[in-house]
Amino acid sequence: MKCETVLEKLSLYLDKELTHTEREAIEEHLNECADCYAEFMALKDLVEQLSVLKEVTPPASLRREIYQQVASEVKKQATLGGIDC
Repeated sequence: MKCETVLEKLSLYLDKELTHTEREAIEEHLNECADCYAEFMALKDLVEQLSVLKEVTPPASLRREIYQQVASEVKKQATLGGIDC
C-alpha cells in the first residue's frame, strides 16, 4: 500500500471503519514505514487529547445569527456587484 493511501485512511483505521483486509494492509505498512507510523501516532495522540474535551452546547440563537450574517454578506456582495442575482 502506498503512503498516500495509508495517510488518507488513517482516520478510518483509528475509527475501526475499514475492512479486515484494509486494516491488515495498513498495519503492515505502518510496521515498515517510519514516516507513516509517525503520522499515525500523531493522529492517535490528537484523537486521545480531543476525547477528553467536554462537549459544548452552542446557544440556541447561534444558527439564526449565522444565517443573518450570511444573508447580510450575500446582500452586500450583490450590492457591490460581486454576485449576479
